[in-house]
Amino acid sequence: MGETDSREVFGEALARLYVLAGDPPLKKVASTATSLQRRRAPTGAAVSAQRISDWRRGRSVPAKFESVLPVLQVLVAEARKRTPEPPTDGLYDLSVWSLWWTQSQKSRTDTAVPAYSGECPYPGLAAFTESQSALYFGRSRSTTTLLDRISEARRDGSVLVLVGMSGAGKSSLLRAGLVHAVRDGRIDGVSDVDVRTPRAGIVPADVDADAMLVVDQFEELFTDRTDVDARSAYVAELVALAEHVPVVVGLRADFYSRCLEFPGIGVALEHHSMVLGPMTDAELREAVVEPAKTEGLKVEPALVDTIIAEFGSRSAGSSASTALLSSGDRRAGRLPLLSHALRATWSRRQNGKLTAAAYRAVGGAAGSVAEAGEAAWRQLTDAQQRASKTLCMRLVAFGTDTDDSCRRRTRAELLAGFERSAPIEDVLEVLAAARLVTIDAEYVSFAHDAVLRAWPRLARWIEQDRDNASQRQRVEDDAEAWLQHDRAHEFLYRGTRLAAAQLWSGDAADVPPVAAEFIDAASARATRTRSVIRAGVAALAVLAVLATVSTAAAVVESDSVATQRDDAVFDEVLAKSDRLLESDPSLSAQLLLVAQRSRPDDPRLRSRLIGTELLPLAAAMTGHVGAVYGVSYSPDASTVASAGADGTVRLWDVREPDSPRPLGVPLEGHTDFATSAVFAPNGTVFATASGDGTVELWDVADREHPVRHSMVLDDDAGPAYQVAFAPDGKTLAVAHEDSTVRLWDVADPDVPRPIGGPLRGHAGAVRTVQFSPDGRTLASGGDDNTVRLWNTTDVSRVTPRPVALTGFASVTHSVAFARVGSLLAVASDDGTTRLWNVADADAPTPLGPPLPAQSAASWSVDFGSDGKTMVTAGKDGTAQVWSLMDPARPVRLGAPLTGNGGGLLTTALAPDGRSVVTAGDDGTIRIWQTPDAVQQIHRGPARALSFASARSAFATGSYDGTVALWQRTPEGAVAQTTSIPVSAGQDDGQSVELTPDGELLAAASTVGGPVRLWDVRDPADPIARAEIPTEARFTSELAFDPAGQVLLAPSDDKSARLWDVRDPAMPRPIGLPLSGFDGFVTDAVFSSDGRTVWVASADDTVRGWILSADGSNPTAIPVLLHGHSGDASTIALSSDDRVLVSASNDVVRVWDVSDPLHPEPLGRPFTPEGGAVRSLSFGRDDSTLAVAGSDGSIELWDFSDPANVQSIGPVSRIARAGVTVAFDPTGAVLSAVGQDGVLQTWTMDDPDVADRICRTTGTMLTEEMWARMLPNLEYDPPCR
Repeated sequence: MGETDSREVFGEALARLYVLAGDPPLKKVASTATSLQRRRAPTGAAVSAQRISDWRRGRSVPAKFESVLPVLQVLVAEARKRTPEPPTDGLYDLSVWSLWWTQSQKSRTDTAVPAYSGECPYPGLAAFTESQSALYFGRSRSTTTLLDRISEARRDGSVLVLVGMSGAGKSSLLRAGLVHAVRDGRIDGVSDVDVRTPRAGIVPADVDADAMLVVDQFEELFTDRTDVDARSAYVAELVALAEHVPVVVGLRADFYSRCLEFPGIGVALEHHSMVLGPMTDAELREAVVEPAKTEGLKVEPALVDTIIAEFGSRSAGSSASTALLSSGDRRAGRLPLLSHALRATWSRRQNGKLTAAAYRAVGGAAGSVAEAGEAAWRQLTDAQQRASKTLCMRLVAFGTDTDDSCRRRTRAELLAGFERSAPIEDVLEVLAAARLVTIDAEYVSFAHDAVLRAWPRLARWIEQDRDNASQRQRVEDDAEAWLQHDRAHEFLYRGTRLAAAQLWSGDAADVPPVAAEFIDAASARATRTRSVIRAGVAALAVLAVLATVSTAAAVVESDSVATQRDDAVFDEVLAKSDRLLESDPSLSAQLLLVAQRSRPDDPRLRSRLIGTELLPLAAAMTGHVGAVYGVSYSPDASTVASAGADGTVRLWDVREPDSPRPLGVPLEGHTDFATSAVFAPNGTVFATASGDGTVELWDVADREHPVRHSMVLDDDAGPAYQVAFAPDGKTLAVAHEDSTVRLWDVADPDVPRPIGGPLRGHAGAVRTVQFSPDGRTLASGGDDNTVRLWNTTDVSRVTPRPVALTGFASVTHSVAFARVGSLLAVASDDGTTRLWNVADADAPTPLGPPLPAQSAASWSVDFGSDGKTMVTAGKDGTAQVWSLMDPARPVRLGAPLTGNGGGLLTTALAPDGRSVVTAGDDGTIRIWQTPDAVQQIHRGPARALSFASARSAFATGSYDGTVALWQRTPEGAVAQTTSIPVSAGQDDGQSVELTPDGELLAAASTVGGPVRLWDVRDPADPIARAEIPTEARFTSELAFDPAGQVLLAPSDDKSARLWDVRDPAMPRPIGLPLSGFDGFVTDAVFSSDGRTVWVASADDTVRGWILSADGSNPTAIPVLLHGHSGDASTIALSSDDRVLVSASNDVVRVWDVSDPLHPEPLGRPFTPEGGAVRSLSFGRDDSTLAVAGSDGSIELWDFSDPANVQSIGPVSRIARAGVTVAFDPTGAVLSAVGQDGVLQTWTMDDPDVADRICRTTGTMLTEEMWARMLPNLEYDPPCR
């Protein structure tokens, strides 16, 4: 311990003593101490309040012990009154204080001098125990309620069940709350408590008459493979015992339904149970602050506010039961994470104070566990790291209808199959030292279920290995049942179950002996069975051609076994892909390519592959240890910078986003966590910031070999959270912990100079700063829940703008100005992102309501270079790209960017707008390629989509009152050629139809009025040609014949009319209206020769008309297509005119119309998954039908046999995605428009899909990852 450390220790001890003394006013202590001083030495110097403040903050130590002695006497006397016994030995002993003072004066620690130490008041992931009851706060209300419920259950002779989510604090309430209360005499006639888990069993004679039995972790009855009969006997014994002594069980909420199997417990759950919900804000504050006070520590108010923002906001009076039992409020289950984070924060305390900066430095609730896990991982050798995954998986009980949970194992069970050597034992010791696992005399277990989710590496292992581990768990359970039933052959596997088990057992390193014996026995029995079958076949065929029959039987048998194994492999890979879809969509997509090799035509695979086109996919960059707090792009988008909790800053070459690589070595120099790393506008100067309060400037002209320019430090400002360059690159703004923003002149980065004094105005730490594009405004936000705007027109005389941005419920964590335009975005810990128009920075205008960007704290926001897109990221582990076509109503562009192991803390959009970078708690940086297939094309809901067959053009209509024309480039990009304003009405939707040659456009309004025609031979300059009058008020369906000469348009709401539009300036009606309907006309389609037209109606029917060669004299087909139970809302006709499909509500009917005069039903009606059908379209060769449902999903159906259609599967499940769906004329591209005005596009060509997956995710399937995930397949990655 050096001199600085010794002084800090002296200051911390003094700070703790000050808290124990009741935190008296400094001036009062100084006055009393001065009086004591002058009694001994009348001429002695007075003790000043400032000197006491400096001493307890560790800024200095007294030059003489006599100077501090009277202060100690005053504080010790006051502390004894409040807390007679000190929480730390020596804290009230002046002779020990003399030794501590001596230690603080030395440049090196004298080992003979006892060092000051204190106990951490937080247990971490473990539950509170009775011995820690003095530190157990925040649950007095729950303890009292529990005592009352126990008394009620006792009167009825019933078990009392305490129900709560994993991590809600059940064990702590039982062990530190209830046990302490009982032994304090708070339940009459009960003086002792016997606490057990189900593994310990029950011996009624062992439970004293005046004792209470508490069975904690009752769910172990189900997770530890207890025999069903033994389980029932245990519960019966427990219920019987409750008639004589109080019995309390603690149950995890997701096992609630499992307990209903047992009548005695079921009755208890109905009449005698208590649900432990989340703490109220007041209780949470008490649980954080009071244990610290007991140990003489202080908790910074900003830390309490941060924790309440993250964990609180649930009132005591609300009913937690429903939400809790349906997993509706996950905050109830995060207390172990909080306790672990507070323990880690305590290890970084400053002068006896727990600070918000330290809490963030350790990664907060989830990040602290992640950091502990990664720190433990780094201590292991390569061999130990490989073994540790198997070890950890054995400690997980994989849930099916329940969440995953910890599985307790004996040491022998856990280490079975490993070589008996010290290295694997060392893995356990390392994990135990990190407090991730607990080891007692008999069992090993993870410290808490929370570890399974909060340590990203472990969470990834669990998801990646779920099917393998679940199979292992099933085989182990079934093997145990086989043993318990005396190895009865009825319990052995056969057929596909045996094939799957044999496939799994190929990974021999992790097959327990009992499972291996079970599979061997099943395999042997299957072999014997096959021999008997063969013998029987031979006997029957002895009079025939014996050899031929035997050979055929063997071939069939061999093919059957091979097919079963192939099926098992394919299903295994597909299941792994599905499991990873949300947690790691990029890896999920690559596994689909692996599955494609064995079953390229499987419809289940095809829909999944097509669906990846709308997924944002990413390549990952690893290297940081712990969380990453800041990322940014260089101005040319070629480089990403990252700043992490490990104190390093790293540069990455992302010119090829699918294969990013590190540039040079990590930049080191900061002594604490790095918070921010940004490029100057010229791209050659680079600034980094850190929790140590420093800012470093670097020359990155050669990004492989950065050179440090200089370092700036303001001793009094505290941690530096973010830095931002002004647009001219000459000024740098720094956000600090001390509530200030500091400006630096960095025109010469070798000699940075402070500009003016600190900018003051915030009432808490400043977390974020950003300059406007013109450099005239600086925005800052922080812990006071506000954003302040500063006039930086003259940086030497910065003044606050008159209006602060308020209304946030929590910390304003990130601000961003659009690079063009006048938008300012603010992301807050309250989960919202808000937009302002700051064209007049003195009077900013809010745009729209707060955007619910994340389901947890929103930590980061950034704009694209054009100001039309925005990305947000937050602690819920997701990022979302938004379209700002209408900034007052941002629209989500595609699915969230998921697959992040923990919360996201930072994000940035590339200047070229082609990629997004995210990073956060798991320390992994991801470069996302957002799909080109998703873009907003209308400000309002889009309802119509029409393709021209002769051009790569299409038209869309919207409820924003516009019609638009679009062109698709050979590369697949979509560009608008023109937008035609038709109506200003918000409810005025536009139907559109293009002639096949793309030269004439028709549009009709959903609220009636004329049909308008435009000449669009020059799409950039449409010419209005004519208006066709109608009497329709609600219908607007349009259809052109294949020649583009006849238009079907509404006549009135219940009829349609044909128009000759060969001269679009003079449209001419053809014949009489197509009538006879009793409901609105809903859809229409022409045959490929133009001689037949089919029209659907809300009267539940579809009618047809035959047209003459010149289109005149339409003759009604005498047969109606009926059978629908509601409106026939949409129809589609195959390109060969043989098959018509019609939809009503959620049922689709298929018709054989090869003879239009005699249509017949074809096959059976089918029901898509997406609710009421809104739109239908046939694809290439009429073999695929696309269906748009009312829930916004798009589903594909296989029509290769129209009499027996089969679902291929959904390609999109995004809500509001598809109202209208249409294939382009080639049938190779599917497009959909929806209620959010977004256009989505899918290509049906597998090579194009596979190419995108590989281009965006790169070579992520390494040989090591392959061996973990696909141990039974030879390494052959799909992307190279």
